[in-house]
Amino acid sequence: MNAAAAPDRDWSEDEVHRLHQLAQLAIPTQVIGLKLARTLDSVVVKAGQLGLELPATHTTP
Repeated sequence: MNAAAAPDRDWSEDEVHRLHQLAQLAIPTQVIGLKLARTLDSVVVKAGQLGLELPATHTTP
């Protein structure tokens, strides 16, 4: 299994800092996950724990 997919991998201070920066720039959540080598769920959960707002995910009707 890829280390990035490990569900129990702790967030480093650098990753949290980058998450803050990317969220402030309104980078799409999927792109944040790719940049941080994190799953979409992991990014959403961590952002919620930190009180960060992520941009809305675009869906097709």
